[in-house]
Amino acid sequence: HGTGSAQADNAALAMRLQGNEHGKQLQILAIDVSASLDLKELCTKICRDVPMLLSSESCTVSLRNQSLDERFTTFTRTGDATECNENVIDELAEHVLSSGLSASGVGTANVTEGASVSDALATKLGLGAYLAVPISDLDGECMGVLRVAHPLPADGTAVTGFTNDDKCQLEEFTPFCAVAIQNAEIFATALLECKWSNVLLELSRNLFEDLESKEGIISKIMVNAAALVSCDRCSVFMIDFETKELFSELFDAKVDEEEDPYAPK
Repeated sequence: HGTGSAQADNAALAMRLQGNEHGKQLQILAIDVSASLDLKELCTKICRDVPMLLSSESCTVSLRNQSLDERFTTFTRTGDATECNENVIDELAEHVLSSGLSASGVGTANVTEGASVSDALATKLGLGAYLAVPISDLDGECMGVLRVAHPLPADGTAVTGFTNDDKCQLEEFTPFCAVAIQNAEIFATALLECKWSNVLLELSRNLFEDLESKEGIISKIMVNAAALVSCDRCSVFMIDFETKELFSELFDAKVDEEEDPYAPK
């Protein structure tokens, strides 16, 4: 969506929520997020929808990076913009996932003696107040954290923390987020497998189109191999089985983007 279209969607969703009781609002938001199969679009929607439910000033979805411990992909919405960052350290998300329980805290201008871990984290991160809930799959495995927050005022004045009702509402919403995220991940995996199948079919077709010259075949091998792993240069070393030399011929080529057989058309 363009900016104007996105703003129109936001306004339309806000009007649908207006005047409805909590259960109906939750149903509307659950349907809204479940309609997205693109993970980035989905998390952007979640970050947009949750502040409408809880009247928070910012919302963050932190998804655990399965390949890097203590790293997250975060989506943060403040105002009308959502920012995505990959492979970041998120202390608050790690704090919530380590316990598997929801957490809330109220920040102050300076960390005070005897402050709880949650309150100290809020102060450290410059948050006036926050509420964070783990996002768990159907097996109870934590895949990320959903967080709402108010910034710490510049003058350091206290901010009213989130209530237990807010916590209950957010905990009711996160299961819908978890199912939607899993669906988006399954869809992304299916798309990737489809892409690789198409790549292999295209590779086979390209290689066997021209069997007249060794140089032509090797040139196609280099172009396709470079495209598969998104690199700029590819080399092929030909082993000489008679002399047992490491290679008898060396083919080397710089692959231009125009030659990429899998580049978007």
